Amino acid sequence: MTSQKVQFLKNISFFSHLKEDFLQSIIEVITHKTFNRGDIVFRKGDLADGMYLILDGTLGVTVNIKLLAQLKKGDFFGEMGLIAAAPRMATIGIISEKASVLFISKIAFDKIKTKISPQNQKEILRRVLINLKK
Repeated sequence: MTSQKVQFLKNISFFSHLKEDFLQSIIEVITHKTFNRGDIVFRKGDLADGMYLILDGTLGVTVNIKLLAQLKKGDFFGEMGLIAAAPRMATIGIISEKASVLFISKIAFDKIKTKISPQNQKEILRRVLINLKK
């Protein structure tokens, strides 16, 4: 099962450049969460505390009640939460009947990021900034 989780992470663009041993470290600190239709993962303005990876289900990204995007299996969100406890820029809610996500807390990520090179740490920051521009 662990190798499946590592492969799942490798298939996500945000993590595709990282070595397998670091991905394994992420797997060790990741939390699995499930939600039902109508549940809110977080609201705009909440302090960011980590990043989410969608295993299944459909989630909606809203700002001021306007649906901006739908996220599905393999998508990720909240990546800024790995870097800073800044306010969330959108509300994320569950659209499908059920949804399942993996959560990486900033606290856990801070503990394991020392296992990757400074170059890869810079690459993670670069990818967060690129995604913020979208």
